[in-house]
Amino acid sequence: MFAKSTKILVVDDSLSHRQLIFDGLKKLGFKNIITCENVNDAFSKLNVEFQGGDPFELVLSDLNMPGLSGLDFLKLVRETDKFITLPFLL
Repeated sequence: MFAKSTKILVVDDSLSHRQLIFDGLKKLGFKNIITCENVNDAFSKLNVEFQGGDPFELVLSDLNMPGLSGLDFLKLVRETDKFITLPFLL
C-alpha cells in the first residue's frame, strides 16, 4: 500500500515505543522515518516539511500522551486544509 520511500512521522511520548515502531518500520524496508515525542513538535515538523516541499505522507501517532493527546493531534491535522487528506493512524 505504501512505497518503501514513504515519508513517515511517528509520534509517541514513550522513547521505547518510538524506537520499537521505528525499528519495525525499518525492518519492513521503510527508509524515511522521523520521530517526535509530543504533538507540538510533530505539528511543527509537519508544517516545516510541507513548506520545504518534502511533506510527510503518513502519520503514526500514540493516542494517550501528556498535554495534547493523539486525538487532539488528529483534530488539529484535520482542521488544517493542507493536511486534510494526510493518512493518519492513531
